Amino acid sequence: MFDFNETIPRRGTNCIKWDSVPDGVIPMSIADADWATPRAVADAVAERLGGHPVFGYGREDGALHDTVIAWFKRKYGVAVEKSWLLTIQGIVPALVQLSRLAEGDVLAGSPNYVMLLGAPPKAGKRMITSSLRERRGGNELIYEYDFDDLERRAGEGADILYLCNPHNPIGKVYSRAELKELADFAAAKNLITVSDEIHCELIYGAEHTPWVSVSPENSVTLIAAGKICNMPGIPIAIAVVPDEKLRNKVRSLLGMGGPGALNIAACRGAFSEECDVWKGELNAYLRASRDYLGEEIPRRFPKARFPSNDGTYLQWIDLTEYGLPDAQKHIFDRARVALTGGEGFGGTKSCVRLNFATSRAVLTEALDRIEEALK
Repeated sequence: MFDFNETIPRRGTNCIKWDSVPDGVIPMSIADADWATPRAVADAVAERLGGHPVFGYGREDGALHDTVIAWFKRKYGVAVEKSWLLTIQGIVPALVQLSRLAEGDVLAGSPNYVMLLGAPPKAGKRMITSSLRERRGGNELIYEYDFDDLERRAGEGADILYLCNPHNPIGKVYSRAELKELADFAAAKNLITVSDEIHCELIYGAEHTPWVSVSPENSVTLIAAGKICNMPGIPIAIAVVPDEKLRNKVRSLLGMGGPGALNIAACRGAFSEECDVWKGELNAYLRASRDYLGEEIPRRFPKARFPSNDGTYLQWIDLTEYGLPDAQKHIFDRARVALTGGEGFGGTKSCVRLNFATSRAVLTEALDRIEEALK
C-alpha cells in the first residue's frame, strides 16, 4: 500500500512547479505530481549506476523495446513490432520536429495542450486550429470534434493532424468509435497523424485506445511514462511508427543523440510489470480526487462549468459566468493559488486548468482559498 498523502517538501530542489512561485502560493499549474517516483524506476536507475561506471553515447536499447512491447500487449492487447519503435528524447521536442513531416501545416482541435499548439511555429509551420464543439448542461461541459469545421480548416493547407489522447486540458479519453471517425477523416484528407499519448495510463472509468491500434498507416504514436511515474525530469519517450518509409523520415528529423543510459533504465522500470501495482493504486487515489472535485466544484463554485475528467490529473474549469477579466490572475492574486490560464490552450481568460496530482489536504486548502476568492 502506497501513501499518496505523504507530504514531500519540494521547495529548494530546483523544481519549476514549486520554486517558480513565492512562498505561500499553492502551485497547481505545471503538470507534475507531488509524490515520489515509483520504486521500480528508482531501482532500475540504481542498478544501472552500480552496474557500469561509464555513461557514454548510447544506442537503441533492445531490452527497453521488449519491455514496451510486453506493456502494449499486457495493457491493451495490442501487438507492436520491435522494428516500429524509436527511442526519442521526449514528446515536446518531437512535436516541434515532426511538424516537418510534410510540406503543409499542422491541424489540431482546440482547446489543446499548450506545448502541442506552440510546436509547429517553432518549426516554421502554421498551427491551424479547429474549435471543439461545446455542449453544456448545468455545470457540465462536453467537448467533441466538429468535423464540418475540421474539414474547412484542413483545406487551409494542413498535411498533418496532431491529436492529444487523453486530451489535455479537457481530460477527455476518446472512445475507439471517436478515434475511428477521426482516422477515417485523416485518411480521406491524406493527413499524417501524430498522437500524443503521454497521459494514457492516467485513466478513470474509461478505456484508452492507442492510436496505433486504430490507424497504423501514416501515423506516429508517442508514449512516455513521465506523467504516470512522475519523472518528467528524466526525459525519454517512444515513437511507434509502423510504416517504414515514415519511420525513416521520423528518424531523420529527430536526428542522432538518443536518451542517456539512466533515462533508458528509468523508462524500462516505468514500463515494467513491477510498476503495475503502484500505477493501479495511484489511479485509485487520483480517481478519488477526481470524484472529490466533481462534487466540490459545483458546490463551491455553482456558476462554474467543467468537463467530466476521464483521464489526466488536470481539471479544466470555465469561470465565464463569474465575469472575471482574467480568472487565472484573479485566483493567483486573491487566493494565492497558481493555476494555468486558458488562453495558451486556445481557450479564453475565463478558463483555468487545475492540476490535482497532490495530496487531498493540499487540494482541499486550494479549493478553500479559491472559494473565498470567488465570493
